[in-house]
Amino acid sequence: MSLERVDNTHGNVLPHYVAMGQPLDPTPAQVETLNRETALPAPEQSHLMGGKLQLQLEPNALVLVKVSR
Repeated sequence: MSLERVDNTHGNVLPHYVAMGQPLDPTPAQVETLNRETALPAPEQSHLMGGKLQLQLEPNALVLVKVSR
């Protein structure tokens, strides 16, 4: 099974946008930088433990779980 996360440290553009000064109209170069810096990493591989999947999520986190046979 694979897990893809979006949370405060995975795919969150806001801290990077704030760090660049919150431009009202980001340039194409700034948009490219934000996209590159917040690209999602490769899916994390996981296995069931005792037939269960246990996840700890922070507030506003999202996890896509893909189950395959």
